[in-house]
Amino acid sequence: MYQKKCEGARVRSRIKWYEEGETSSKYFHDLEKKRCKDKLWTAILDENGVLKHGTDDVLKRQIEYYKKLYKEEPTSYEKQQFFLSNITKTLSQTSYDYLEEPLSLDEQSFAVKAMKMNKSPGPDGLTSEFYQVFWNVISPIFMEVISYIFEHGELTFSQYQAIISLLYKKGIREDIGNWRPISLLNCDYKIITKVLAHRL
Repeated sequence: MYQKKCEGARVRSRIKWYEEGETSSKYFHDLEKKRCKDKLWTAILDENGVLKHGTDDVLKRQIEYYKKLYKEEPTSYEKQQFFLSNITKTLSQTSYDYLEEPLSLDEQSFAVKAMKMNKSPGPDGLTSEFYQVFWNVISPIFMEVISYIFEHGELTFSQYQAIISLLYKKGIREDIGNWRPISLLNCDYKIITKVLAHRL
C-alpha cells in the first residue's frame, strides 16, 4: 500500500525517472505539493489592474475573462465564400469511401497503443495506461460505443466534457493573461480522434 501511494505521488509529480525500489516518497510528495502550489490562486488582478483576494473574487474574474475571450463573434459569409471558392482539389471517390468507413478494431487498437503515457486524465479519471492494460477486455464494449456514435452522428455526453486547467506561462502570476488554459479530455474521445487523424 505504501509503495502504491509512493507511485501515485511520483506520477502526479510528473517525475521522469526514479530508481526501482526507491522509497523516497517524501521527495515525490514534496514535488506534488509544489505542483499544486504553483497552480494555486490566492489573488488576481481585475480588469482595472486592481489586486483582488479571496476565492470568490478569483473565480469571478476568471469567469469574466474567459467569457469575454471566448464570446461568439459574427463571421462574414462573403469572406468565407471567397476563401472556399479558391479550393480546387477534391477527394477521389475511393478516398471518400475510405474516410466514411466504420472505425475498425485494428485502427482503434493501433490508436490505443500509440497513446502517450503519464498524461493527466479527463473527467472520467481513466488514463491511457488503463486503456492499454485492459484493451482486450473493454474493446468489444468500446466497439459498441463507436457504432452508436456513428449511427446517431453524435458523441456520448461524457465525450463532450473536459476539465479546463490553467498553466502559468510567464510574467505577473496574478494577471490571468499570463496563464494558458488546456482542456483535459477523456481517452475514449482521444482514441476516436486519433483514428480519424491517422486516416486523414
